[in-house]
Amino acid sequence: RRELGGVDVSGLACVPLDGAVARRLPPELGGDVRVSAARLLASSAGSSSSSRPPLAGASLGRVKAAVEELVDAAAPTVFKIGITCTPFMRFRSYAKEGYTQMHLLYASEEPGAVQMLEAALIDAFQQRIGCRNVARGGEGPVGRAPYFAYLVLAPCGDGIGLLRKRMRLGRCAPVHLERIEGGDIFNG
Repeated sequence: RRELGGVDVSGLACVPLDGAVARRLPPELGGDVRVSAARLLASSAGSSSSSRPPLAGASLGRVKAAVEELVDAAAPTVFKIGITCTPFMRFRSYAKEGYTQMHLLYASEEPGAVQMLEAALIDAFQQRIGCRNVARGGEGPVGRAPYFAYLVLAPCGDGIGLLRKRMRLGRCAPVHLERIEGGDIFNG
């Protein structure tokens, strides 16, 4: 408060576009403590780590390594990879489903870059036990920049089991079930 001339910042939440800035941000400006930007990789040339944006392959490799490390550290865990332009609001809906952490992984002014990264991450992790992504990724976000790729986690010790993914009803083929002799159900 003293640095800001006594201004009350109690309702202000900040999402920095660079993990180095996020790690130095005063906790009272960070918003929800369950949403972390500490691993955030920024794509903009204005990032503090470099005068040029990181190359796509380097960014993908770094973000994949971060997902791997976070999922392994929380194991056993349920997780989802996604994109948003409103991280705090997005996390509130995940918190209602039992997720306890959101890690912002990548930020960009370009929605296409974040959509492609999300699709690549889902492709890399979708078959891993605990992954709850059903769609292939890249469907959103809707809203204004900046856009964020994220990982949400629900460690199983927090009361969520490794249940199966829910199906997207809009993309399922119709199923016809019939009873046959002996009471078994036949999918025909």
